[in-house]
Amino acid sequence: DITGCYPCGTSGWVGTIINGSISSLTVLDSCAWGYGNGVKFSLDICGNPINSISLGNDTTLCKGQTLLLKATTPNSIYEWHDGSTDSTFTVKKKGLYWVKITNNCGVKIDSINVNYDSLPTYSLGNDTTLCHGDSILLNTAIPNSSYLWQDNSINPKLLVKQEGIYWVSVSNSCGIKTDTIKINIFPLQTFNLGNDTTLCKGETLILNATTSNSIYLWQDNSTKAIYTVSKQGIYQVRIKNTCQIMSNKLFVKYHSCNCNIYMPNAFTPNLDGRNDKFPPLFDCDFSEYDLKIFNRWGERIFQTNSYNIQWDGTYKGIAQPMGVYVFLFAYKLETGERKINNETILLIR
Repeated sequence: DITGCYPCGTSGWVGTIINGSISSLTVLDSCAWGYGNGVKFSLDICGNPINSISLGNDTTLCKGQTLLLKATTPNSIYEWHDGSTDSTFTVKKKGLYWVKITNNCGVKIDSINVNYDSLPTYSLGNDTTLCHGDSILLNTAIPNSSYLWQDNSINPKLLVKQEGIYWVSVSNSCGIKTDTIKINIFPLQTFNLGNDTTLCKGETLILNATTSNSIYLWQDNSTKAIYTVSKQGIYQVRIKNTCQIMSNKLFVKYHSCNCNIYMPNAFTPNLDGRNDKFPPLFDCDFSEYDLKIFNRWGERIFQTNSYNIQWDGTYKGIAQPMGVYVFLFAYKLETGERKINNETILLIR
């Protein structure tokens, strides 16, 4: 404030201010204002006007960076958003920052919004194995970032259906990060225990169900990949792996490969319980069996296709006379081999 008393005859005032001080002041016709011999007045002088201030445009910093905000104006009072009163403020975290500058020339306020970003953080995941026909979506979507895949595609996502090594570089204002993943495809597997088979008695058969990364369950709850067959039966295995469940079975039959057949040359059908019927004797199994008996005139008097049915020495219920008879024995072994025996038998009474 400037207070002065000036003589009558002046009216108004004209002054010049340099560096906050009055260098000259003229009072004009102060008496005309009705103050008698002079004028007493107060004058507010603005020596430091507040220039236009700016904290800058809203900005984004990288993690760990700081930003110094300046609001320096001489002979002014500062009030920041957090109540601090320095002419500067150091930004270290995300937020809205403002300052109010006050002096005898007025008040001005400015603000700035500061965001923080960091080097892209993401992962394509661990190396993995897909089942045949499956796919996997690799997703690296990060706000305000750009992408470059191994095939030069630039989308944030990549659909993978084939085996290979895949990588992506993700970049933002703070830097670039690259990650890689290896994709394997689990092969579609098949197996077969084989066809139904016939073995000779005493032989064994090795069934091998080995497939990659699988577990096994056989018909008797055994869990090994290899199974040894030693007796007749149905053999079945269930195989499970990451991508599949499979099963297969076969029938194994046993027979006597060394077939010994004995043909009696006589029998006595006298109902004494001893040697009353005529059968071929053997120690093997047949898939086909045919026994025919003929009398001396070539007449067929007996025939059967079952080795459980034997000739009792009769024909049409009538006991046949003692004598020599011809028999024809045709059979097929389980191995597929066919044989025929043509001999005679003596009927004794």
